[in-house]
Amino acid sequence: MPEAFIQFPGVILAIGKLLLIALVGFALSRRGMLTPVIIRRMTRFLIWIALPTLILSRVTETFNPQAFPRWWLLPLSALLMSVLGFGIGFAAQSPFAFTARREFTASCAFQNCGYVPMSLIAFMSTGRVEEQLLTCIFLFLIGFNIGLWFFLPAYLSQPGSRASLSLSIVNVPFLAYVVAFGTTFITGPGWIPGKIVAVLRVIGNTSFPLSLIILGASLAATRGYTVKNWLPLAASVVTKLLVFPLLVLGVLFFIPVAGLDRFIIFLEATMPVAVTILLIGEYRGADNAFISGSILYSHLASMVTIPAWMYVYSRVF
Repeated sequence: MPEAFIQFPGVILAIGKLLLIALVGFALSRRGMLTPVIIRRMTRFLIWIALPTLILSRVTETFNPQAFPRWWLLPLSALLMSVLGFGIGFAAQSPFAFTARREFTASCAFQNCGYVPMSLIAFMSTGRVEEQLLTCIFLFLIGFNIGLWFFLPAYLSQPGSRASLSLSIVNVPFLAYVVAFGTTFITGPGWIPGKIVAVLRVIGNTSFPLSLIILGASLAATRGYTVKNWLPLAASVVTKLLVFPLLVLGVLFFIPVAGLDRFIIFLEATMPVAVTILLIGEYRGADNAFISGSILYSHLASMVTIPAWMYVYSRVF
C-alpha cells in the first residue's frame, strides 16, 4: 500500500478539490442563476448524454479482458459490496422514525468509488503504481456502475413519478454499459474510430464537474446542509464510514485476495456517499435534502476517516 494514503493532507486536498467545485454550484444557485428548472435540465443532460458517452468512450477505448485474466474479481467485489451496504443500511435505518428510508439505504450501499479514489491516487502515487491503481479502480467501477444504474433508479422512484419501473431499470447509462461491454467483448477494444472517441471523451468528461456543480446547486435548493433530523443522517454517515469498512476489513482478513486487489477493495469501502445518488434522486423524485446532506457530511467526515482506516489497514496487512 502506498504510504501516502495514510497522510491527512493529501486526503484533505483531494476531497477539498471536489467540494470547491460543488461550492461553485452552491453559489450560482444561491444567486438565482441555477434555478430548479435549470438543475433538472442539467441532470437530464448528464444522465442522457454526458454519462453514456463517458461510459462508451472509456470502456471501448481501454477495457481489454485478455490483458486482465482476473478482471472479473473487482467488478464482482463491487456488486457484493453494494449488496452488503444495502443490507447494513436497511438494518441501520429501522430504529428511526423518518421518511427518507430508501435514501438512507442507498447512501449506505453506494460510495464515491470513482472521483475521490482517483483523485487520491493522482495526488499520492506516480508512474507504474499510479497506472496499476487506476486500472483497478476502472475495473471496480464496472461492477459498481452496472449495479447502480440497474437497481437504484427503480429503487428511488417515488409513487406517482413520471416514468414507469421498466423505464427506471432500462435507462440510458445502463444501456451504454451493455452496448460498450457487449461490443468490446466481441470485437476487442478500439473498435470506435479515434476521432469519434475523442469527441465522446470531451463530452463525457463534462460529467465530473457537472455532477459536482449539480450537487452544490441541490444543496442550496434543498437546504441539505441545514439538517432538520440529525439522528438518521448521523447514523447513515457512521454506518457508511465506520461500520461498513470494519465489516469489509473483517471479510478481507479471512478471504485470500491478492494484495493490490485487496487494497483497492478496502480503499473503496472507506469512501463517502456517491454523488451519483443525488443525480438519480433528482431524476426520480427522491428526497434530495437527505441525499445531499448525506453526501456533504460524509465527504467532510471522510477527510479524517479515510487516512485513519488506511493506517488500520497498514497495521492489519
